[in-house]
Amino acid sequence: MEILLDRITIEEKESLLEATPEELQPNLELATLDSNVEFRVRHHRVESEVFLNGMVDFKLKFTCARCLEAYVGEFAVPFSLVIKLVLAEQIADADATEDEFVLHPASESVYKLDRHLRDLVALAVPLKPLCREDCAGLCPQCGTNLNLAGCDCQPADPDSRWDELNKLKKAN
Repeated sequence: MEILLDRITIEEKESLLEATPEELQPNLELATLDSNVEFRVRHHRVESEVFLNGMVDFKLKFTCARCLEAYVGEFAVPFSLVIKLVLAEQIADADATEDEFVLHPASESVYKLDRHLRDLVALAVPLKPLCREDCAGLCPQCGTNLNLAGCDCQPADPDSRWDELNKLKKAN
């Protein structure tokens, strides 16, 4: 996904940019990108700085960590970026820890947003994807999805090797 920097003026305007999953190619372990990534952006320029603000909308397909059912989550993530247009030699001299803005050569009129959007998509993936907050999961004995039906399985007898620790727990 590219933005044409030479077309951005002091007047604030709005644009819609879109990238397919194939174009963006996010490297996700727990999810797959299930829709195009849409970026509704408001942009303007003040001297050598280009300001981009907006929302990134996309859908991710997950497998629930408790019941193993597939589900799709919709995301709307805020995005803000300042691109500072500088001479190419200034980029080499810049401090690598600069995080207020992105340095970009003023001689190049196109800026690629792919890396930033891949990062936003990756950060949206939860550590433990759940189809819903109160997902009951699977029965550990028969494997029935407890969200869809109950089962007649009896709880397993507690392991007798833990009896002494349970006594200590009850004592405190």
